Amino acid sequence: MALGDLAIAVATNLEAARVRSALTEASIPSQTLESYDGRPTEAVKVGTHFRVKGLEFLLVYLPFLGDADF
Repeated sequence: MALGDLAIAVATNLEAARVRSALTEASIPSQTLESYDGRPTEAVKVGTHFRVKGLEFLLVYLPFLGDADF
């Protein structure tokens, strides 16, 4: 699986910024879902749960959620 096949969806824009910062520190390319136009890129897509609706990825990671959120 390529990095571009992965999306990370979080509840808020602040959490999205935290995720992108951590990815940058780890030298992992990332792209906001706001700037994603559907064309393949070699970057992890990061955005809010609202922004990811209707998009398709091979893998979607939902960090910062606990048992109570499900």
